[in-house]
Amino acid sequence: MNTTSEPPLESELPQQPLLAHMQELRRRLMLAVGSWMVGALLCYGFVQDIYQILAAPLRRAFGDEEGRRLMYTGLTEAFVVYLKTALWGGLILSLPVFLYQIWAFLAPGLYPREKAIVRGFFIAGPVLFIMGLLLAYFGVIPLAWHFFLSFQSQEGLPIQIDPKMDDYFGLILHILLAFGVAFLFPLVLAILIYRNVIGLDRLKQYRRHVFVAILMVAAVITPPDVISQLALALPLWALFEGTLLICAWMQRRGPKPQDPEPNSPAPEKKTNDHD
Repeated sequence: MNTTSEPPLESELPQQPLLAHMQELRRRLMLAVGSWMVGALLCYGFVQDIYQILAAPLRRAFGDEEGRRLMYTGLTEAFVVYLKTALWGGLILSLPVFLYQIWAFLAPGLYPREKAIVRGFFIAGPVLFIMGLLLAYFGVIPLAWHFFLSFQSQEGLPIQIDPKMDDYFGLILHILLAFGVAFLFPLVLAILIYRNVIGLDRLKQYRRHVFVAILMVAAVITPPDVISQLALALPLWALFEGTLLICAWMQRRGPKPQDPEPNSPAPEKKTNDHD
């Protein structure tokens, strides 16, 4: 009857009415969105510098060519691009606040072991996302820009690119987000393994299928050249193998599941059963 060493029962956790939960969620969402707006305003004060950072790979790909530029053809295009740049920059700056507000909302309803796991996910998520951004910005995008610029020609009627601000921003944002989100794949995989949706043995059995799926995803979300696709597929494969090793190590060293034991009194009574 007395469970001193086990986690608290669900009825023992702090409970609040539904209305109180909704008010708490609303308050934390307002704090998170407010931090986003503050970050966006701060980024807009340096929006030209931020956009020049995004345009730096293209500037380096152009090299010493004279007269290269990013153009805009609509009166509002430059303003809209700068506004989107500030909003995305503000979102990145406010990401720690968003994560903290989510954690503060979920933590009171979690067991201590669940808190440790969720805290680990909240730490690993931004790190993996930033790793994806850095790989795309310093590795994939320069290679992709050189590939696309290779179609220019000075023979006969010259063929030259004159990119627009909005098109360039949309393309580089697509690549950065694709790599950042793709690098969250190990977290999704770890959650599925932890919740017993997918077993480790089954994943090891279907390694080749996973590798083919990674190649297909990389072909869809990267520019259409083999170098960019491999630049995403190989790190994702390494992260997949690393996730399998870490999950296997955690299953060996982690505590045994405690849920089935209290609900199975039958084996304890078999020792006293003389029938």
